[in-house]
Amino acid sequence: MTMDADKKQTLTVSSIRNINVANIMQSILRDKTKTRSELAKENHISVMTVKHIVDDLIANDILVEKVCEGNDVGRKPKALQINEKYGNIVCINLTSVDEISFLIYDIYEVQKEEQTLEFDTGRSYRENLLRAVDMIKEKLAAMHTVTVGVAVFVPSAYYEDVDLVNYDLIADFKELHIRQLFTDAFGISNILILHDVVPAAWSEYESMDSESDSQFYFYCGHGVGGFFIHRGTAVMGRN
Repeated sequence: MTMDADKKQTLTVSSIRNINVANIMQSILRDKTKTRSELAKENHISVMTVKHIVDDLIANDILVEKVCEGNDVGRKPKALQINEKYGNIVCINLTSVDEISFLIYDIYEVQKEEQTLEFDTGRSYRENLLRAVDMIKEKLAAMHTVTVGVAVFVPSAYYEDVDLVNYDLIADFKELHIRQLFTDAFGISNILILHDVVPAAWSEYESMDSESDSQFYFYCGHGVGGFFIHRGTAVMGRN
């Protein structure tokens, strides 16, 4: 077997494992607790596969396993749940020219905090942004949970290779490396930068009549943007 074939096989095995990990976590997020056998049945994988993944997640302090109550006969099953210290997700809206707003959710999609910071006109955009970051960090410190991700909504195209947003209406965006700023501020790498039409389009699509299979979302405000979703898949670029 060639080195390229070895690499391809390794990537395939890794991808399958990542999918299984994601599915197991989603199952527990939906129901709060699950047994290993329930996870295997629900995700159509073997109990041994579940064991390997779950053991790793327990070893990394992400999952905990507790004995189920209320079963007086025989061996009591153990239920898996996510460690109470996990977690929260921060959503930051940078699409306005005069304010920054943010929301904080727990991992079960329950909103915990919402706030808007109006700009101090005597400060630069970057300075106002850092003020907002400090405010968010204060809120997070009071929650005593781990931040597992940050989503940042920007008002124009984001170029990942240079970590910059192309937006003329806010001059400071031209030199603002968004991902690096939030990675440094929150100490995590799970930072998602989204054009603001993307979450807006998905929200509209998910609220549509179930018989509709596609939607083109068009926005016209401080700028112009659009996003096309067809049968639950984003259609972008040359497609």
